[in-house]
Amino acid sequence: MATKFLQVRSYILLGLLSISLVLLAPFSSAQETAPDQDGAQSPQVEQDMVFAADQDVQLDAKSTDDVFAAGSTVTVQGAQADHLIIAGGEISVRDVSSNDLIAAGGEIDFARGAIADDIVAAGGDIEIGPDFTLGGSAVLMGGSVRIDAPVPGDLRVTSGSIIVNSAIGGSARLAGDTIEIGPNARIAGDLEYRSENLVMRPGAVVEGETRILPVDDTYGAEEFGKAAGSMFLMLGISILISYFVVVLALVFAAPALMRATSRMMREQPWKSLGLGLLIAVIVPLLGVLFLWTAVAAPIALLLLTASIAITPIALAATAYFAGDSARRFLTNAKEDAAGIGARLLWPGLGALVIFALTLIPIAGLIIWFFAMLFGLGAVVNSTAKALAK
Repeated sequence: MATKFLQVRSYILLGLLSISLVLLAPFSSAQETAPDQDGAQSPQVEQDMVFAADQDVQLDAKSTDDVFAAGSTVTVQGAQADHLIIAGGEISVRDVSSNDLIAAGGEIDFARGAIADDIVAAGGDIEIGPDFTLGGSAVLMGGSVRIDAPVPGDLRVTSGSIIVNSAIGGSARLAGDTIEIGPNARIAGDLEYRSENLVMRPGAVVEGETRILPVDDTYGAEEFGKAAGSMFLMLGISILISYFVVVLALVFAAPALMRATSRMMREQPWKSLGLGLLIAVIVPLLGVLFLWTAVAAPIALLLLTASIAITPIALAATAYFAGDSARRFLTNAKEDAAGIGARLLWPGLGALVIFALTLIPIAGLIIWFFAMLFGLGAVVNSTAKALAK
């Protein structure tokens, strides 16, 4: 039952992600990608982060920093990065080189590539081919998962169906409706599983112990997902109550940051939305997966706390942008607001408008979601630039 619950949560996450990508695609900007007839071709850089987002993304960027990509279809061919982070409906990865790889999508095909450390992925169907090289561990969550590539570290999988047909250097912890250990599987550590259907093919080897996880062993992503629902509901109520106060406090305490985020949302809207989407998907996902592994629980709590803390700031930034845009439109002003009165009045009005819109049934939730993404990307980008200086 726990596996089915987690599988449903995965499909909900992927559904929201796909809808978001489709809705955001019409707003794509040439500043972020250079589209051709086949889709979007991300630029190549040497020492800077790369962001690519469009309906169809073809990524071959080479960077010493992180590379981000989001689209309905994402094809990664020959990319190099410190951390490669991908979100999309269909994801294909070939000939990549990265320290870590994080992906969330509907169908994910890791065909060829070299990942020096870990891979973390959540999707509908996930396949890791025999030509894919890993240097660390793999944490996977999906509807169906097949692993034909050697995993030097530990393997953690929660899925409807699981096929492991490769060497595992550490332990394997698997939870699924059906689990198949193929003839090429060599598990150096223990095999721990939760399933009523475990198939050990002739030739499969488990050097450690094989243990069935007890039904009451619910520590992991399943129980955390249930608790997170209640937690985020209470969080949403508290954010709405304190929203107006947070906006005014930030305008007064961090005017430079608010101006920088507003400028980015006005001049680079797609970058703000795309980056916000990636952060909103990847950070909570990492928190859940780290919490599931138990060993990295402190990191998980740090990530989830950061996600909670930055949400009202992101919404406040969007309110500031809405108020500032209204001021520029109504007064034909070109410069930033002068005087404490104008600096507080217009963002306050923006906060009231967004607050009112979020009260609309169904549509209000969508408005809140995109307002959060819009501000999140701008706040993180502007803060990172300020810290870099």
